[in-house]
Amino acid sequence: MDRYLPEAKMTGSIAAQNAALALLDHFCEPDPIYAEGEIHSVYYDTPCQHAYHDKANGDFLKSKARLRWYKPDISDDPKQSTAFFELKRRGGGGRRKSRAKLSLDRQWLHNAPLEDAGFMRILDDQRSELGGELAADLFPLAVIKYTRFRYVYPPLAARVAVDTRIGSGRVNSSFLAGETDVEIPITVLEVKSNERCELPWLHEMFNIGFRSRSFSKYGACMAQLMGDER
Repeated sequence: MDRYLPEAKMTGSIAAQNAALALLDHFCEPDPIYAEGEIHSVYYDTPCQHAYHDKANGDFLKSKARLRWYKPDISDDPKQSTAFFELKRRGGGGRRKSRAKLSLDRQWLHNAPLEDAGFMRILDDQRSELGGELAADLFPLAVIKYTRFRYVYPPLAARVAVDTRIGSGRVNSSFLAGETDVEIPITVLEVKSNERCELPWLHEMFNIGFRSRSFSKYGACMAQLMGDER
């Protein structure tokens, strides 16, 4: 049975990105397999954008459904992409995630419009696996993409990530019109571990301008796409 795990998040300016990476190069070790790469995710939401409004309103219990893949791709077949359908739930400072591995046509995954019925077929297939945990009226709304630098902090077995170049890709034109290519001028630092822990170098991040806060890449991109100024 999955359980909630501790997760900490800080945000800083784009200008602080290089300083943050330099600090992590000093205190941590690069991830031995995936030190740097792009992450792309199709986010599913309801016609009323319940997932987005949960983020914007700061609701304590949050959930999101997404189809995620990576660049460089981890598939051995150049015509296929390895993707993951994820259902992520968060309560306070903990997280819980269900994940299903998929193999999908690479050209389709990277280029098909979100109105393509294939994205709904993937959702329907996962609905049978996850039962009632997925809302009945979900649909693919937007692709969110960013670059991630991954580290490990061996003394506490913590995983650390710095996310930058956060923005939107394809959007579902049936629900979103106007500007579809937005970029968020923020650097995000995430720390995940199997137990709550204190990291001795976090004060250094504070000194270069990072602050602890709740932040959603999907929520920030959607706010710009929808012209929501709150």
